[in-house]
Amino acid sequence: MINQFARSCCVIAGIAITTMATTGYAGMFGAKGQSSDVLQMARTQSALNAISFRSYPDGPFVPGGVFAANATVYGKTYGEWGAEWWKWALSIPADMNPVLDETGDYCTMGQSGNVWFLAGTFNSTSGLGPVVRDCTIPAGKALFYPVINGTWIDEPGDEEVTDEEVRWIVASFTAGGDLGCQIRSTLDSFSTPNFGEVAAPVTAQLRPVVRSQSQKFTVNLPENNVLGFPAGKNDRLIAEGYWVMLPPLTAGEHVLTLHGAECLPVFDETGEEIGIEKGFETEVEYHLTVVPARRR
Repeated sequence: MINQFARSCCVIAGIAITTMATTGYAGMFGAKGQSSDVLQMARTQSALNAISFRSYPDGPFVPGGVFAANATVYGKTYGEWGAEWWKWALSIPADMNPVLDETGDYCTMGQSGNVWFLAGTFNSTSGLGPVVRDCTIPAGKALFYPVINGTWIDEPGDEEVTDEEVRWIVASFTAGGDLGCQIRSTLDSFSTPNFGEVAAPVTAQLRPVVRSQSQKFTVNLPENNVLGFPAGKNDRLIAEGYWVMLPPLTAGEHVLTLHGAECLPVFDETGEEIGIEKGFETEVEYHLTVVPARRR
């Protein structure tokens, strides 16, 4: 679902995944807006960065993946990958866009390189259960997706809004920023002695959720784009979101679940905050088939 904030801030429940990271914004307006890429994920993430992420023999990942939260992965920071995700999501016409896809038929649209993108939904799925998608992925592809995210995109008249103001808005008033909540994701399952077979949170497999703000970037919107904007180039987008980079999965079948929501403060007649309500939810269940490369 797309809501308009301050005329043009598109709040999108792009994708969902586990525990929400906490981050400060000191120095957020530095060079390329990338200081929030470091994120820290508070003390917890600092501890995780010191761990040598390893794949267990029966785990879902190809051995050797080491993705610290503030790392450059496949040549880009998390914020830069976030910008690339938006370029991908906005470049595909609505009638075949993976974010609007209800079956997974379009999961391969626009994919290339070592990193493939997964998508959540633009529309609320509250109470309806997850959108279920089947997707076949070549072996050796890392998977990048937002837990929940949003972006600013200029409309006529927005020239008066400075980049610094845009950065504050997307950090503070979007589902990809401070309003993101109920964020969770699982990948496959594992057996426990006390609870039997349970879904495996991604964070339990030492894959961090990273909050990041992108640099300013541009997009070329096609006809019939998902925003309903005029086709052509838009010169200012700045995105905020919670992101996950999964290393390549082992060949075979995997189940990845995603869920996220936007939590809005509720005030009484005196202006005192008395609780929260959800603005929207997004929920997806991916059935992934990783196909090994053919031997020649």
